Amino acid sequence: MELLISDSSASELIDDTARTGASGTTNDHFRPIHYIGSKLRMLPSILDALDRVDPSGGPVCDLFAGSGTVSFAAARRRKVIAVDIQAYSRVLCSAVIGGSPPPSELRHDVETSRRLIELNEAARPLLAIERAALVEAAKGRPDSLCEVVEHGSILEMQMGGTPHTNALNRAKLLTLRNLKDSGIDGVESVCLRHYGGTFFSYQQALTLDAAVKTCRVGYAGNDIALAVVLGTASQIVNTVGKQFAQPLQPRSKDGSVKLHLLRKMMSDRSKGTLETLDEVERQYAKLPSPASPDNLAYKADYLDALRDLGGAVSVVYADPPYTRDHYSRFYHVLETIALGDDPEVSMSNLGMGSRVSRGMYRADRHQSDFCIKSKAPSAFRALFEGVKTLKVPLVLSYSSFDDTVEGRPRVLALNDLLGIARTVFTRVDVNIVSALTHSKLNSDKLNKDAGGTSEVLISCQL
Repeated sequence: MELLISDSSASELIDDTARTGASGTTNDHFRPIHYIGSKLRMLPSILDALDRVDPSGGPVCDLFAGSGTVSFAAARRRKVIAVDIQAYSRVLCSAVIGGSPPPSELRHDVETSRRLIELNEAARPLLAIERAALVEAAKGRPDSLCEVVEHGSILEMQMGGTPHTNALNRAKLLTLRNLKDSGIDGVESVCLRHYGGTFFSYQQALTLDAAVKTCRVGYAGNDIALAVVLGTASQIVNTVGKQFAQPLQPRSKDGSVKLHLLRKMMSDRSKGTLETLDEVERQYAKLPSPASPDNLAYKADYLDALRDLGGAVSVVYADPPYTRDHYSRFYHVLETIALGDDPEVSMSNLGMGSRVSRGMYRADRHQSDFCIKSKAPSAFRALFEGVKTLKVPLVLSYSSFDDTVEGRPRVLALNDLLGIARTVFTRVDVNIVSALTHSKLNSDKLNKDAGGTSEVLISCQL
């Protein structure tokens, strides 16, 4: 999957290079969230490949739909059934292929909600701590702000973590007591308690909580409203690459502050959640209507979906993961927002003793067989055989890999993958799309040069 990470503003959710067609209407390019698996640059090739193997223009199943960019583009000309194991993907895909307008009063409803008032009142101690830390950072004294990012999670404190700053610790204890006294210390404040201070400012996090509450009560069943909240969270999150694998590490091993990250911390935390909600909602309002009124997005394992699809589609597009990186690690915060729950968080045994995982990952986050070397061959064979059972062609996105260049190795080599495909399908064609360098994340292990890779589309026909 191509790593296309950008740090653009909310107004650039629609890709700059393809914002409008000749008629002035938005075309095939729309990015609901910042997504490391985005296929925006490959959309013309993907759509052409679908048309080649299925010139009828019949319904397509986008089997690992992710952020929904391919589903959105395909829905301009075909009926689409979007499938993914992740709940946030189902929400995003439903929003971009459903054809309904977004709620124009979402910001107003969040801004005037009782929940926002309650959360602001409960979090006053932490809001004061963070405001003071930002003022100090602007004066060249960033230590307090670094402490907020490193140890700001209320959940970490609840599960035994010990913040270094006594004032911060007291503020977290007071805030938690206030939340309990108000009866909102559970799912009602999950963004504030889990992710406030670390991934978001406290104000941003509690406003996201209020927005989720507004969506689930005032806009129940409206996936576009919740998709706007997901897009907002993706825009304002304070990480490199706008993903959720882990919070920033603002200090080097010697304790010195990383100045470029300090600037990012201050910039991201200044982004208004309500203002961003407005921007994202306006982008959804610009989207053209899909070709079919009967598009569908649902949450399912790929094998279950293939068993259920008999006769419903005329072609399948699949973009499974193909490195060791489980996508659930990068988007677990969005998954929690989409599910609307208060998840158990995984623990880490790294270092001294057991502690909350630095990324505060969901304990139940999905682990894909496609990312596990011993299981990937069987997973791909099951995918191929499942599509064959439907008696329709398959277009599969993959990537070649030059093992002479240090990079993110594919769990399954391209030639091995093609060997499996050719035992199932009569005709297997490979189209090299382009040599694209993967964008970088924020870890040395993930920053390896992706040179020597080429995105490929594999067309499989009976």
